[in-house]
Amino acid sequence: MAVGCREIPNQSEDLEKITESEPVFKTQPYMVQECVAVLGQGVFALYNHGKPLVFFAHRRLWEKPPSGSVSVFSESIPVDPVMEGYARTLLDHVGRHGVAMVEFKVAEDGTP
Repeated sequence: MAVGCREIPNQSEDLEKITESEPVFKTQPYMVQECVAVLGQGVFALYNHGKPLVFFAHRRLWEKPPSGSVSVFSESIPVDPVMEGYARTLLDHVGRHGVAMVEFKVAEDGTP
């Protein structure tokens, strides 16, 4: 189920103007990402002092607002090996202990 992206500038000149005019971009790190107009998926993990114990995944069926944010209805799904790999890379790097969730937007072709 596709959802709409918020209206955001998609031209490099527009993005450059915003990043040059807003003070926060001068003092804080930021990342510009493509809007992927689909529902999100999450990979949950339980780590014990930097070592993964188990992974679990879900797919969002409804979000509020529909453009993406809070999951209000979701279903469990098999853990996608590509998303698990990305989650492991991130969580292993920070030496995670306890529970964590890494969220993804997945394009229609299946690319997270």
